[in-house]
Amino acid sequence: INLDDYVADVETSDELITWAYTGDTHLQVSIVDRVASITVLQQDWTGSDTIVFIATDDDAITPLSASDTVIFTVTPMGTGITHYKVLSIKAYPNPSEGLLIIELSEVLNGEILLQVFTVQGELVMNSKQRMLDNHLELNIQDQPSGNYFIRLISPDFTETVQITKQ
Repeated sequence: INLDDYVADVETSDELITWAYTGDTHLQVSIVDRVASITVLQQDWTGSDTIVFIATDDDAITPLSASDTVIFTVTPMGTGITHYKVLSIKAYPNPSEGLLIIELSEVLNGEILLQVFTVQGELVMNSKQRMLDNHLELNIQDQPSGNYFIRLISPDFTETVQITKQ
């Protein structure tokens, strides 16, 4: 969702408007370069979830904010896919000081997309990684302490695991 389409400020350029959101219970929101991406956290979840997007200008004395409420509805759909790969994902040690091993329940060799999100939905890492057998190493030592979601994406699956960095 291109957030620039939903707000205008004659005194502030789009690049200087900061975006925030509240209300993601079943959905994960990521805002990068004023574009919001919405992802379902649990693959089998269906229903509605309400997200409030908040835009704030850069006026240091009297910043102005505006918000808009959006209801996202997720409904089941037939995909036509006859084979679905179900994998489990583990991250250890958890909690961790920042060096983790990500392990899949099945051997997978090849390139995957690895994403790390804060619990607020901010994408803090987005990189292609090479799987060696069924695991890879992840270093998030440069991130502050807190909870994170690690998402692995390949052509065959998308899996997410939550970790705690001490």
